[in-house]
Amino acid sequence: MTRYRKKPVPIKIEPVEEPRTITTLEGSQQIGPGQYLATGTKGEQWAFGPDVFDTYEPVPGRPDYYTKREDVTVEAVRLAYPVEIRRPGWKHEGKAGDWFVTRAPDDQYVVDADVFAETYEPVDGTEGQVSRAVGLPRGTVLVVPYRAEWKRLFEEEAARLRSLLGAAALAVEHTGSTAVEGLDAKPIIDLLVVVRDLEEARGWTARLEAEGYESRPDEENPDRLYLVKGGRSLRTHHLSLAEASSDFCRDHLLFRDYLREHAEAREEYRALKHRLAREFPHDRGAYTEGKGDFVKRILERARRPRGR
Repeated sequence: MTRYRKKPVPIKIEPVEEPRTITTLEGSQQIGPGQYLATGTKGEQWAFGPDVFDTYEPVPGRPDYYTKREDVTVEAVRLAYPVEIRRPGWKHEGKAGDWFVTRAPDDQYVVDADVFAETYEPVDGTEGQVSRAVGLPRGTVLVVPYRAEWKRLFEEEAARLRSLLGAAALAVEHTGSTAVEGLDAKPIIDLLVVVRDLEEARGWTARLEAEGYESRPDEENPDRLYLVKGGRSLRTHHLSLAEASSDFCRDHLLFRDYLREHAEAREEYRALKHRLAREFPHDRGAYTEGKGDFVKRILERARRPRGR
């Protein structure tokens, strides 16, 4: 993500002299004396009290126009595909081309491209990424066409992990559907760090969390450590740590390699994932369960030539 700051956008602010009704983005609002009426660049209106008015300063040479005294810095990228952000009692849909903005890990939202251009400017004077190839709101199921950027994004994250963990990382593997060229996938990069000893690896959690990862429990797979990266509204990476001899490690590499080598299985998996995503767009558990029989069947095939 690239850092942006809010532009000092002049808006018209007038004291409210008599009771009236205005139409805001949230609906009708009753306002009256003691409040201030603000009018934005597109004619949108909202009202506030003296405490908020004191956070604005007048624009020289433009009577009744003010800019807000604030230094708001955010991180933002343009979306390459639609997303839906859900929180209790609140839902926001973003389309491809909109900007995904992060003020804090749990303060993320989507801004229309035109509004973003009018409101924000890059901190260092240069535009950031023109699209976002990874990231999905937590709990959302969305399968998108394969993107060549996924390989590069894996390599970048793998390099960061190798630098962080050093020789303790015996290997860093790209797993999951984003690791299979030509296969549609949920836009989240799956990484597998192969370790010598899982108990020893538990001591690395603090270092990984300092780099933006969040530890997550996984009772179904006791032979791995599981962490995620990205805010709750936009997961970008899933990270597993497992020993080379573990079933988790062997099965994930077998499944990936079989799909890479067998176009018919790859196409069957692609169709299954799209069907399940349509049926369970907000139920990650049901989506994963629906793939279970296919995964089991492919692993049985993959094990035969390896003597398992």
